[in-house]
Amino acid sequence: MESNKTLVTINDLNSFLSESYRVCRANINYMNVDNHHMVLMLTSSVLSEGKTTTSCNLAITIAKSDKKVLLIDGDLRKPKVHNLFNINMTPGLTDVIYEKLSLSDVIQHIEGVPTLDILVAGKTTPNPAELLGSASFKNFLEEAKNLYSTIIIDTPPVLNVADTVILSQLVDGVLFVVAAKETNKELVKNAKKALEKVGANIMGVILTKMKRDNEKYYYYSDNKSAKK
Repeated sequence: MESNKTLVTINDLNSFLSESYRVCRANINYMNVDNHHMVLMLTSSVLSEGKTTTSCNLAITIAKSDKKVLLIDGDLRKPKVHNLFNINMTPGLTDVIYEKLSLSDVIQHIEGVPTLDILVAGKTTPNPAELLGSASFKNFLEEAKNLYSTIIIDTPPVLNVADTVILSQLVDGVLFVVAAKETNKELVKNAKKALEKVGANIMGVILTKMKRDNEKYYYYSDNKSAKK
């Protein structure tokens, strides 16, 4: 199946944007020098900041460094990962938790990136926050950590629902996606405070929709920059 053109790390390897993702990967590796298995989640303040596109491209980039990567669509309200990869939305995460399906039964693959496994959202659920805060989900995440060097979870925007705050307490680090010159600064500050209030580890910020030489690019900063 043909993937979405926004997946530049598959469709345009030599672009400045693809290189930006590789820089982001290098920063993450630097912050994980002991090579521990990592669970990262990507979120944003509000909708339409490029969060899902960033999650997918980053997962591809890390997988291309010969690491076993699991990309999870943790946005159970408005899942989009399956659209970008042009794959089925079911079965997925909700089926693993509620139907007790094994991970090997539901993961999907894409051509050209053999070390990337994708877990889509699955069937819709009336209470995503309850699922993500359940003991079953926590057990699933612990089991998955034994199988993958990196797990990336695409989550809903912080200020929209409670799901993201719940997830932030289960992961090793949070990457905060911000649309430059679009997102209101107060919204970013409020989202950041909401995460810090529950002790989330904000590892860095990825700016999207910035212009450089007529190209959009993504920039990864360390935690100090995230606190400014």
